[in-house]
Amino acid sequence: MAICATPTAVTYRFGGPGAGALQIHSSGSDGAAHLGTLRGPGRGGEQISLRFSNNGYDYIVYSAVGGTLTTAPGKQWSGLVVMQGPNELSNLHCPVRGKQQRFDLDDVPSFVPDENRSELLAWF
Repeated sequence: MAICATPTAVTYRFGGPGAGALQIHSSGSDGAAHLGTLRGPGRGGEQISLRFSNNGYDYIVYSAVGGTLTTAPGKQWSGLVVMQGPNELSNLHCPVRGKQQRFDLDDVPSFVPDENRSELLAWF
């Protein structure tokens, strides 16, 4: 899985090299990508997510950190959730070993619109 961003596009890829890999490309205005942000009250932590939509499926890549007021202060986690409509088909957790396994708001291009579906914001 990879997310790549340029000044004009953001791309989600899943799968190995070749024709079988899923790739969703978005310029922001096409509705294929959305940015979700969720922050706990005070120092309760935060989660950033990018949702990519394709043919009735949503692929939500998230990155989170526990705040000082949580049961896991400083803990970092990330993953991928696959949805088909309201149904969660898959929830893969990724080990966080460095910057490559997480992202923050500075990594997301400003042209990606905010998430417009509140039910797809939290994957703690």
